[in-house]
Amino acid sequence: MRAGRAWFARISGIKHGEIVLQQARPASDSRGNTDWPERRLYLIQREGDMKAAQYYKPARQVGFALVALGMLLHVYIAFVEASGGVSAFSLGLMLWSWLPYLLALILFLWLRNPIAPLCGVLGPFALDMLVYYDVFIHPRSSTAALALLFAPLWSLIIFEPIGLLIGWIVAKRWTPNSCGAGEAPP
Repeated sequence: MRAGRAWFARISGIKHGEIVLQQARPASDSRGNTDWPERRLYLIQREGDMKAAQYYKPARQVGFALVALGMLLHVYIAFVEASGGVSAFSLGLMLWSWLPYLLALILFLWLRNPIAPLCGVLGPFALDMLVYYDVFIHPRSSTAALALLFAPLWSLIIFEPIGLLIGWIVAKRWTPNSCGAGEAPP
């Protein structure tokens, strides 16, 4: 490290959730430069992002509710509807059935815009409700229970990706960044 080349930073202020750092040269600057370039660290989202987060809050809440209801449905199937009590098979089936919901939960937590995961979780939730009705409430055949095995696979391969694609298209078309928070697109 060469002498006189050390840089240090000092906090010059906090404004709207961001900390402003100024990089300064040591007092022994040969050019007498007192202009300090500013560097901003964004610790909290910008004001527009905060409005977008408030705009998406209901969609995120509905999505989390659908994930929780879908997972609770499979807990109910494993612990209550299972003929013969709880077994390793019913627990494995419950965990297998949770995969579409866990994927949606990861996407809800990872993505800033919850519209795509919300649309993605609608398909598996509707399919699971239909399968539950078809297997436990109004079974039409003796092989109806096989739908419990294949519904998570169909959800992961067909319904959730289609829902995510539709949600991505909707999110690209109707976002608060393009039309203002709470306004419909033109």
